[in-house]
Amino acid sequence: MEHHGQQLRLVTIPLQRVKCVFANTTSGAWTLTLPAGTLGDEISFIDYAGTFDSNALTIAPNGSEKIQGVAASLTVSVERAANTLVYTDGTQGWLLKNK
Repeated sequence: MEHHGQQLRLVTIPLQRVKCVFANTTSGAWTLTLPAGTLGDEISFIDYAGTFDSNALTIAPNGSEKIQGVAASLTVSVERAANTLVYTDGTQGWLLKNK
């Protein structure tokens, strides 16, 4: 991500401060680690520069939480991808709102 010309890398995102991540992978792939989920929490991500196809965004769950019912990271490699993850519970974890 870039902010005023500076390159930023996100490791964890506190949901109370940030609910949308404009992910810029122009200079390389990186990993976004989700915060611990609470029922109804949402976080959106957007391919800011249209480079997920060449430098993927990896979305990692927090600790043992799940994404789409699986305790594994989600790799987003589609150019201009944008979606929202919603936290449901300990069984399914974070689910994509749109597919």
